[in-house]
Amino acid sequence: MCPKSRAALQALGADIARLVAIVARLSGANAVKVRLDRITNNACRLFHPDNVSLRLVCTYRGPATQWLPKEACDRSGIGSGNNDAIVRDWSRVQSLRPFWVGVMKGERWPGHQGGGLLHRSPPLETGDWRMFLALDPVE
Repeated sequence: MCPKSRAALQALGADIARLVAIVARLSGANAVKVRLDRITNNACRLFHPDNVSLRLVCTYRGPATQWLPKEACDRSGIGSGNNDAIVRDWSRVQSLRPFWVGVMKGERWPGHQGGGLLHRSPPLETGDWRMFLALDPVE
Protein backbone atom coordinates (compact mmCIF):
# COMPACT_ATOMS: atom_id res chain seq x y z
CA MET A 1 0.00 0.00 0.00
CA CYS A 2 1.38 3.39 -0.92
CA PRO A 3 2.01 5.94 1.87
CA LYS A 4 -0.77 8.26 0.62
CA SER A 5 -3.33 5.42 0.72
CA ARG A 6 -2.18 4.40 4.19
CA ALA A 7 -2.48 8.00 5.41
CA ALA A 8 -5.96 8.32 3.88
CA LEU A 9 -7.13 5.11 5.57
CA GLN A 10 -5.71 6.26 8.90
CA ALA A 11 -7.51 9.60 8.56
CA LEU A 12 -10.78 7.85 7.70
CA GLY A 13 -10.38 5.51 10.68
CA ALA A 14 -9.67 8.43 13.02
CA ASP A 15 -12.73 10.30 11.72
CA ILE A 16 -14.99 7.28 12.20
CA ALA A 17 -13.63 6.73 15.72
CA ARG A 18 -14.39 10.39 16.56
CA LEU A 19 -17.94 10.04 15.23
CA VAL A 20 -18.50 6.76 17.12
CA ALA A 21 -17.56 8.59 20.34
CA ILE A 22 -20.11 11.31 19.55
CA VAL A 23 -22.91 8.76 18.99
CA ALA A 24 -22.01 6.94 22.22
CA ARG A 25 -22.06 10.22 24.15
CA LEU A 26 -25.36 11.41 22.63
CA SER A 27 -27.14 8.10 23.12
CA GLY A 28 -25.53 6.81 26.30
CA ALA A 29 -24.91 3.50 24.49
CA ASN A 30 -21.97 1.27 25.37
CA ALA A 31 -21.65 0.07 21.78
CA VAL A 32 -22.20 1.59 18.34
CA LYS A 33 -22.95 -0.27 15.11
CA VAL A 34 -20.69 0.95 12.29
CA ARG A 35 -21.74 0.55 8.66
CA LEU A 36 -19.47 1.86 5.92
CA ASP A 37 -20.93 1.10 2.49
CA ARG A 38 -20.05 1.65 -1.12
CA ILE A 39 -23.48 2.41 -2.59
CA THR A 40 -23.88 1.91 -6.32
CA ASN A 41 -27.68 1.87 -6.75
CA ASN A 42 -30.85 3.75 -5.82
CA ALA A 43 -32.09 1.14 -3.34
CA CYS A 44 -32.88 3.69 -0.60
CA ARG A 45 -34.66 6.15 -2.92
CA LEU A 46 -37.89 6.57 -0.92
CA PHE A 47 -38.21 9.07 1.92
CA HIS A 48 -38.52 7.17 5.19
CA PRO A 49 -37.78 7.37 8.92
CA ASP A 50 -35.36 4.94 10.57
CA ASN A 51 -36.45 2.51 13.27
CA VAL A 52 -33.64 3.52 15.63
CA SER A 53 -33.34 6.10 18.39
CA LEU A 54 -30.80 8.08 16.42
CA ARG A 55 -28.51 7.64 13.44
CA LEU A 56 -25.41 9.57 12.49
CA VAL A 57 -24.70 9.73 8.76
CA CYS A 58 -21.80 11.03 6.71
CA THR A 59 -21.16 10.69 2.99
CA TYR A 60 -17.46 10.70 2.13
CA ARG A 61 -17.94 10.45 -1.64
CA GLY A 62 -20.83 11.24 -3.96
CA PRO A 63 -24.14 12.96 -3.31
CA ALA A 64 -25.17 13.06 0.35
CA THR A 65 -28.39 12.29 2.25
CA GLN A 66 -31.54 14.27 1.46
CA TRP A 67 -34.12 15.10 4.15
CA LEU A 68 -37.47 16.84 4.56
CA PRO A 69 -38.50 19.51 7.05
CA LYS A 70 -41.70 18.52 8.87
CA GLU A 71 -43.85 21.07 7.06
CA ALA A 72 -42.71 19.78 3.64
CA CYS A 73 -43.86 16.20 4.12
CA ASP A 74 -47.04 14.17 4.39
CA ARG A 75 -46.30 11.22 6.69
CA SER A 76 -49.48 9.45 5.56
CA GLY A 77 -47.66 8.67 2.30
CA ILE A 78 -44.95 6.62 4.03
CA GLY A 79 -45.04 3.04 2.77
CA SER A 80 -46.88 3.95 -0.44
CA GLY A 81 -43.78 3.40 -2.57
CA ASN A 82 -44.26 6.87 -4.02
CA ASN A 83 -42.23 9.92 -2.99
CA ASP A 84 -44.87 12.20 -4.51
CA ALA A 85 -47.28 10.96 -1.82
CA ILE A 86 -44.76 12.02 0.87
CA VAL A 87 -43.21 15.23 -0.45
CA ARG A 88 -45.60 18.20 -0.31
CA ASP A 89 -43.11 20.65 -1.79
CA TRP A 90 -40.09 19.35 -3.71
CA SER A 91 -38.42 22.76 -3.46
CA ARG A 92 -38.11 22.20 0.32
CA VAL A 93 -36.01 19.01 0.03
CA GLN A 94 -32.75 19.61 1.90
CA SER A 95 -29.40 17.94 1.20
CA LEU A 96 -26.38 17.34 3.32
CA ARG A 97 -23.06 17.83 1.54
CA PRO A 98 -20.16 15.41 1.31
CA PHE A 99 -18.26 15.24 4.62
CA TRP A 100 -21.08 16.95 6.53
CA VAL A 101 -22.29 15.00 9.54
CA GLY A 102 -26.00 14.60 10.18
CA VAL A 103 -27.55 13.25 13.37
CA MET A 104 -31.15 12.20 12.83
CA LYS A 105 -33.73 11.31 15.43
CA GLY A 106 -35.45 8.08 14.52
CA GLU A 107 -38.79 6.50 15.38
CA ARG A 108 -37.43 5.10 18.66
CA TRP A 109 -36.12 8.38 20.11
CA PRO A 110 -37.89 8.74 23.50
CA GLY A 111 -41.13 10.68 23.10
CA HIS A 112 -40.58 10.97 19.34
CA GLN A 113 -42.51 7.95 18.04
CA GLY A 114 -44.01 8.71 14.66
CA GLY A 115 -41.74 11.72 14.26
CA GLY A 116 -38.47 10.31 12.91
CA LEU A 117 -36.78 12.48 10.32
CA LEU A 118 -37.81 11.58 6.76
CA HIS A 119 -34.75 11.15 4.56
CA ARG A 120 -33.44 9.18 1.60
CA SER A 121 -30.35 8.42 -0.43
CA PRO A 122 -30.22 10.81 -3.37
CA PRO A 123 -30.60 9.44 -6.88
CA LEU A 124 -27.31 8.36 -8.46
CA GLU A 125 -26.27 8.93 -12.04
CA THR A 126 -25.28 5.81 -13.99
CA GLY A 127 -21.77 4.74 -12.97
CA ASP A 128 -21.63 7.03 -9.91
CA TRP A 129 -21.28 5.73 -6.37
CA ARG A 130 -21.30 6.93 -2.77
CA MET A 131 -19.13 6.09 0.23
CA PHE A 132 -21.63 6.26 3.07
CA LEU A 133 -21.21 5.91 6.84
CA ALA A 134 -24.11 5.14 9.20
CA LEU A 135 -23.65 4.86 12.97
CA ASP A 136 -26.39 3.51 15.24
CA PRO A 137 -26.28 3.08 19.01
CA VAL A 138 -26.69 -0.56 20.00
CA GLU A 139 -29.86 -0.53 22.07
